[in-house]
Amino acid sequence: MRIIVVICTLDIGGAERQAVLLGSALRRAGHEVAIAALFGGLGPQGVRGLCARERLACLRVRMPALEGESPTRGAVRQFACDLAGLAPEVVLPFTALPNVLCGLTWRRAGAQACVWNQRDAGVE
Repeated sequence: MRIIVVICTLDIGGAERQAVLLGSALRRAGHEVAIAALFGGLGPQGVRGLCARERLACLRVRMPALEGESPTRGAVRQFACDLAGLAPEVVLPFTALPNVLCGLTWRRAGAQACVWNQRDAGVE
């Protein structure tokens, strides 16, 4: 099964670490797993290092500008196209913004399921 785990940033935090750990366990169970981030992060991009260690694909989808804290319609369309290009069977978003974006677009991307994972405070 092809599973795409969607996180907000490549910076490492608790939710991102959990996403990589889950992705690693799913890969060991025989699934094809990729971690996809909306934003690149500001530091050394700790998620990339964790993914390399766990032998997980680590991708950065294009996330255009936000209007305040909300994605523009163009950003949602761009995300939907990028997600569809990854051909997921299951989408696992991990924090508030990825949850909303994936909830809006997973069917258009051709996925069979999308599982909401609220691993942050969701203050956005």
